[in-house]
Amino acid sequence: PYGFTNKFSLGKPDLKWKDVFVKNVNTDKINLSSGSAASAGNAVLSRGTVTIPTTAVTAASLIFVVYNTPSGTLAAGLSAPSGSIKPGASFVINSLTAAGGINSADNSSVRWWIVN
Repeated sequence: PYGFTNKFSLGKPDLKWKDVFVKNVNTDKINLSSGSAASAGNAVLSRGTVTIPTTAVTAASLIFVVYNTPSGTLAAGLSAPSGSIKPGASFVINSLTAAGGINSADNSSVRWWIVN
């Protein structure tokens, strides 16, 4: 888009422009995709669970979840189980009881982030 070809060398002629490998990145801010391809966002649990629609999720995704605004009975833990992932479509976030069941009394706002 800026006069570059879709390939560059750096000693690897088969490297495409989208494939950039670096050892360290220092930045003030990272902008992530939003909408249907979001890799981070906010959601509200309903009776301890919520399905997140996003094309960014893969079978190998690492999904991190934290509370944003607690509401109701808080969980012993938040989980985005790998078994809930539908690659390219969605994943589920659950609020868990100490016994590992769904905490249906949790209606909190949570934040999630996918790392692929």
